[in-house]
Amino acid sequence: MPTAFETLYLFLLLPLWLAAGVADQLCHRIQRLEHSAGLPEGLLHLLMALQMAVLAGGVLLLQPSVGSLALMLAACVAHEATTWVDLAHAEPRRRVPWYEQAVHGWQQLLPWVVFGSYLALEEATTPVLGRSVWGLHLKQPLLPLAWLAPALAGTAALGLGPVVVEVWRCWRVRQRPPQQVPMP
Repeated sequence: MPTAFETLYLFLLLPLWLAAGVADQLCHRIQRLEHSAGLPEGLLHLLMALQMAVLAGGVLLLQPSVGSLALMLAACVAHEATTWVDLAHAEPRRRVPWYEQAVHGWQQLLPWVVFGSYLALEEATTPVLGRSVWGLHLKQPLLPLAWLAPALAGTAALGLGPVVVEVWRCWRVRQRPPQQVPMP
């Protein structure tokens, strides 16, 4: 039986998180990112997606421990830092319209909401916080496969898939010098 956190995550937080990622990729496609900020920005987006995959995998697959909480916190902090690097790279090379900035707000907020909700609602975190258990172990029991498989497949397809396509588009045009592309 799923915990309160797992239900909240699977039916609200994960869909919102994935929708924000897809919306951001649509913004990049409209902006033709591959012709402006190019491959470096695409690779930064891939890094951020992988950082969030650590958080997503942690909340779904790892038994709460000080080690797993530290890993998930480190993923959130690394994502935040990479976001600043990404924006510093993108701003001089392309226009970041208001709607993309709004999407970025959701992308920055949701990992922290996921982590905070996990700390607050996942019953197994309470005893962990009182003792030093550092190991990384699979949850026992894991979510049923009928719940876990769609969550992991959706995260791979909608969380990582569009970013990989973006990197591929950037890779294809990497020979050309970056240019400021006007908004369509």
